Amino acid sequence: MGGLFCVITHKLNLTVGIIPSLNVAAGLLGFFFVKSWTGVMSKLGFSVAPFTKQENTVIQTCVVAIYGLAVSGNAVDLVPT
Repeated sequence: MGGLFCVITHKLNLTVGIIPSLNVAAGLLGFFFVKSWTGVMSKLGFSVAPFTKQENTVIQTCVVAIYGLAVSGNAVDLVPT
């Protein structure tokens, strides 16, 4: 998800010049992906621990940190020399 959000922020930064805060999208997508994954694994017969709010917060924080690096790395390219 971090790589996907990096591509999205690069595209937005280079075309529009404005990067919205994507924390809510990262949290929702992280929740959706992990809940789907745990549902599939439980249907296959694996023992699955419940997905907690703290785990979703860690996923969201990691994704936001990764695309934050993409934003700050991309801002250097836009500075005229």
